[in-house]
Formats: sequence, C-alpha cells, structure tokens
Amino acid sequence: MNVGVLGTGIVGQTVAGKLAELGHDVVIGTRDVDAALARSEGPRPGLPSFAQWLEQHPEVRAGTFAEAAAHGELLVNATAGTGSLEALEAAGADNLDGKILIDISNPLDFSRGMPPTLSVSNDDSLGEQIQRGYPGSKVVKTLNSVTAAVMVNPASVGEGDHHAFVSGDDAGAKAEVTRLLQDGFGWRCGPIAAGPDQEPFCYLTTKGRVTGAPHTIEIWFALDGPTLYLLSGGGRRSDWVRNLIREPGVSVRIRGRTYRARARVVTDAEEDERARTVVHDKYAPGYRGSLAGWRRISLPVALDLGPAEPAPG
Repeated sequence: MNVGVLGTGIVGQTVAGKLAELGHDVVIGTRDVDAALARSEGPRPGLPSFAQWLEQHPEVRAGTFAEAAAHGELLVNATAGTGSLEALEAAGADNLDGKILIDISNPLDFSRGMPPTLSVSNDDSLGEQIQRGYPGSKVVKTLNSVTAAVMVNPASVGEGDHHAFVSGDDAGAKAEVTRLLQDGFGWRCGPIAAGPDQEPFCYLTTKGRVTGAPHTIEIWFALDGPTLYLLSGGGRRSDWVRNLIREPGVSVRIRGRTYRARARVVTDAEEDERARTVVHDKYAPGYRGSLAGWRRISLPVALDLGPAEPAPG
C-alpha cells in the first residue's frame, strides 16, 4: 500500500520505518525538504539527522507534505500537535479527501515551559478539529499515548500483550487501522470508551489541609488497570501531595467523568518503578527534550479508583 507519513520527527521516522519494513511504499513529508535535509541534528541527542536517517532507510522517500499526502492511500499525521492543522493545510484538502488519516499527534503547547499546557482541551480535541476541518477524510485517533518505539513494537514492554485504543467516526476506517495495528504492529485494540488514558490531563481535587476547601489541579497521569498514577516533581512538598497525605479521600475528573479515589504515596519498590514508567512513557514522545530527570526525582502517587459518578442529567 502507498502510505504518506506527515512529520519527520522521531514519531514520523519510527512509524515510517516500520511501515516500510512491512512492505508498504512510504513517502515521509515535511514542510521544506531541503531545510530538513540540511539540519545536522537529529530529533533528539544521539539520534541521526534526517538526512542520515534517510540513508539508513533507502526504501523511504522524502517529499513535501503535499507530495506525501498525494502519494498515500493511507495517511499518518505524526506532526507536532500545535502544527498539525498548518501541516494538513499544506498537504491540501484534495490530497486528504476520501483517505484514512491516522492521527498520532498530541496538542501539547510547550511555549510556557514544563509541564506543557494543551492548545485544545475539555469540550474539544485536536482529532475532532482535524475531522471538522477535513470532512472528506476519515480521521482515526490512536497510538498518541505511548512512546514512538512502543507504537510499533508493544512487545518491548512487559510481555507485550497490550491494548491500543482506536477512535473515529468511520467504522470501516477504524477496522482497517485496527488490522494494521494488530497484524503489523502487534497491538490488541479496543473501543475508545474503554480508554480514558488517551486524555493528556486529569483534574485532581484534594481537600485543603488548612482551609478544608477543595483544591483542584490539572496534572499528567497514566492509568494501570484500576490504579491512576501521578508523579509529583515537587515530591512531598507539593501542596496537593501534602493535602492527600492529610486526607486521602480525593476525586479525579477525566474528560467529564468524575471518580472517587483513595490516594496514597507509593512505597513498594516494584510499584514505584511501574508508576514512574507508565507516566513517563505516556508523555515522553511529545516532549521536546528528556523527561528522564523528572522521572527519576519525582514522587509517585497512586489513586485507587472507585466507580465513576453518574453523568449529570
């Protein structure tokens, strides 16, 4: 199959390389091919430049966003989320029309430093914006909550028996993407309703230890079965950690659903490592830099979730 991959960062390179390895005819697209080839740095320290990567993957060809989109029967948006709409405009609506567009992007805005905020959130999402902007395409959202290496090789984590969540409006497009993820990449796939972990943030409410008033923060998280893990960069000094140590009964909201939970600082060594890993690996692909230091020094906190509260109305 002819595939167009938009984006030449580590996600685009990893996915394009894997698709070519599976026998697909791949063109990887960028805004300015000459500028991309002229860069001497790789997407991360220690990785090859784009020109060097292409030499290592001669079966993949480079082109503009428009050329990659025109080439592909199947398209992959692996651009940075804040630039995705601009990249798709450059690709051209006619080149997207009628095609499946796998959206791996995250709308992470790093303009104000770490941690990033969202360029779109709450009652909207980047995937929905893309679908509205290009109604002739068939947008399928998936793989955006794991690292690039795990996207194409889930067996690299644990026993490799992991689920990928697939969401979109077109049932046929979701079925085709599911086949690719299962047969090509080695994922199991389930419905988006089962996967709130795709959300980039949760909203944790603790009881103020001094005032007794509710205190809500927006924070990165990762789910592992019925347990939600958080990492506190400020350790036990963070107000929200001090609050939940005093009163472990908390609530957490994930895209409109609120869960009652019991909070605890993780003390078991094996669970400590698991908590650091699942949170780090969810966000590292979209972060411009290394999260290794943050992973190492942060304090893992677990929320043992109860059932979701009934939806209002």
